[in-house]
Amino acid sequence: MVLQLLAGLPSILLLITPTFALNVYVVSDKNNYIADDSTKVAFDYLASRPTDPVTINAKKFSTLEGTDPKVVIDKVCGDLDAMIDGGQTPDLLLDLTRGGVNSEVVKSLREVAVIRFQK
Repeated sequence: MVLQLLAGLPSILLLITPTFALNVYVVSDKNNYIADDSTKVAFDYLASRPTDPVTINAKKFSTLEGTDPKVVIDKVCGDLDAMIDGGQTPDLLLDLTRGGVNSEVVKSLREVAVIRFQK
């Protein structure tokens, strides 16, 4: 009797396992090849496993050139606005910037986005 119950357990767990289709925004510095390539490999891996509970619904990659804060703000905000306007509000923001001005700007914008999305 116990073995019969245990034999049916995986299918029961499969029925109650939630699935998540994530919208992902990835921002990186120009020439950050290792981070860019690693992220693409991770996305390809997830795409190759369609039965996993986590799938990627939409993804947007953004590359930052230079360190002008205004340019970075305009680029990131423009990309986020486009995703939101397209009905694909990011669930996950991957900040792959190396540091410095770009990293600080992206972190600040992420905090503002968290406050905005929580309302």
